[in-house]
Amino acid sequence: MHTTSKTNPLLKKCLEQLTRLPNIQVNFKEAPKIWSDESIAGLLTITSNTNSIDYICIILESFTEEDLFLTTYQSISEQNKEYKQIIITSYLTNSMVEFLLKENIEFIDATGNIYLNSQAAYVFIRAGLDSKNNASLFQITSTTLQIIYILLKLPNILEASLEELEKASSVPLEVIQNNLENLYYLGYLERKRKGGYWIANYTRLLERWEMGYIECLRQELLLGTFTFQQKRKFSEVVPSIIELASHSKFLIGGELGAAIATDYLYPQSAIIHIPGNYQSIVNKLNLIPSSQGEIIFLQQFGTQNAFSDNQVGNIADPLLIHAELIKENNDRLNSTANRLFDKYIEDRRQNA
Repeated sequence: MHTTSKTNPLLKKCLEQLTRLPNIQVNFKEAPKIWSDESIAGLLTITSNTNSIDYICIILESFTEEDLFLTTYQSISEQNKEYKQIIITSYLTNSMVEFLLKENIEFIDATGNIYLNSQAAYVFIRAGLDSKNNASLFQITSTTLQIIYILLKLPNILEASLEELEKASSVPLEVIQNNLENLYYLGYLERKRKGGYWIANYTRLLERWEMGYIECLRQELLLGTFTFQQKRKFSEVVPSIIELASHSKFLIGGELGAAIATDYLYPQSAIIHIPGNYQSIVNKLNLIPSSQGEIIFLQQFGTQNAFSDNQVGNIADPLLIHAELIKENNDRLNSTANRLFDKYIEDRRQNA
């Protein structure tokens, strides 16, 4: 069917397309003997500034949509669940590209169509786009993430005018239009017959938001990490933080925000989402800089960082809190994250 070697002309062309992407390194190893399927060419490693991801490299010279799912791809996916898979093929029609995007199947073809959707890189290039820098055209940026956040918090905002989305996200209208179109091409949104969009899969969009928040947006929002000048238990300071938030303009997130929202967690730290200068809060809480501190300050973005439930005041939205909890990959926090999701985010998913 093909030669499982770097000399395979199709594989070579596709890897060349991949190496043209900025800030990405590519390494390919031939398939070991334990991978008996003749469609597996080898292991492709894609490395960026943020992460490194291994893919089983599946060569399909040509295929139909049915062939892809009913035979090769599904079989290889089931047998090698520990790896992501990427399709290497000669040419993808527009309909094939659309199909693969909706199924979130990553691919490279010899003409330059590329879709990567992992912790290492988020790239979609449609060959033939009239752009000098189309490698970055469909990347999910921090601005994209701010728009996604609003869509997840207010799914029905897509039924309103784009001006409402502009007001909520503080992102210029033209940038919003471009990003919505990109999210459509990436399979996160669907188009309505009479114009506009709707969320194709809320859970998948939420996963992309949280991954992007952790790897990209959070770092841009980070203002500083602090601890107490005098050694104190965090529980002793909690009343002061809550009282200060009640007459200041900051929002409580992280573990303390989760504890307030769920009445479940015994918090050991807090995220403070602040709209402006944070020095006065630092002074009032007697904090000093520390990379391992219990208090983290993040800059607010847009106008919708606060939780709009009137019963829970002065805390960040559950989307922000949930992303912070799963960031730690901790059983204690994961359990709280699940409770937070069930109590507050599930209704949004159901109504999307």
